[in-house]
Amino acid sequence: MNAIPRKITPCPLINVIAEVRFGPALDPDAVWGILFSVFRHKFPKVVQLPLSEIPRQIRESDKSLRFQPHYQMRNEHFILQIGPRTLSLSVPSYPGWTVFRELLDEVLGNFGEAEVAKGIERVSTRFINFFEKVNIFDNLQLSVRGEGMLADLPSSSFQIQSEKIESSVTEKLQVLNSATVERSSESRQGSVVDVDIISLDVNLDDIMAKIDHCHDREKELFFALLNPRFVDTLNPEY
Repeated sequence: MNAIPRKITPCPLINVIAEVRFGPALDPDAVWGILFSVFRHKFPKVVQLPLSEIPRQIRESDKSLRFQPHYQMRNEHFILQIGPRTLSLSVPSYPGWTVFRELLDEVLGNFGEAEVAKGIERVSTRFINFFEKVNIFDNLQLSVRGEGMLADLPSSSFQIQSEKIESSVTEKLQVLNSATVERSSESRQGSVVDVDIISLDVNLDDIMAKIDHCHDREKELFFALLNPRFVDTLNPEY
C-alpha cells in the first residue's frame, strides 16, 4: 500500500460522525435528562427532534427507530445527538482528527461518568467526502465495465455500495458521482465517497481504542480506493 497522507487540501470532508450505541442502565426515557445536565454548558443550543414525539412502545419495537437520537445539542462548531440508546458527535466543518478526537474523548469520558449505560453495543466512525465537479469513477483504483448500453454507466449517474464483515468489524462503502450538497448556502454538484466503519466488540473501558481503530481503517480504505495520480492533485501532506 502507498503511504497514507496526513491531510489533503482542500479537505473534502462534509461530515464526520462518531457514534456509540449502548444499552441503558436506567429507564431509557431518563437518559436524556441526565446527559442534558452533563453537556448543557459545552453544547448550549438544544433542539428536540421529531422522533421524541413517537410513543415509546413504537420506538422500542421498531429496530430502525430504536437507536435514533431524540435531541440535538450544538455549540459553534460541533453537534451532539442523544437518544435513549445512542450518543453521537459530528462536525460539518472538519478540524482534523486531533481536534475532533480530543473533544470526543472528553465527551465519552463524561458519558461514562454519567453511568447511563450498562454496556456498549457498537461504536462507529463515518466519514463523508465530497468532490465538487469531479466524476469520482474516473479517479478510483477500480473500474466498472459493461457492454453496449452499460458501457457509459460510470460517466452518467452511477452509484456503488459494498459491505464487508470481518470478525466484529463491518466496513460500509458508498460511492456516487451525481450528488448535490449544500455548501455555503449554495447547491453544488459532484461525487461522494462515504466510508462507515462499525466495531461490535466494545466495552466501556476501550471505546476510544475501538474508535481509533475505526478511524485508522477508514483512512486506509479511503486512500486505497483513490488512484495515486488523483491523490497527487489533492495537495497531500505526509
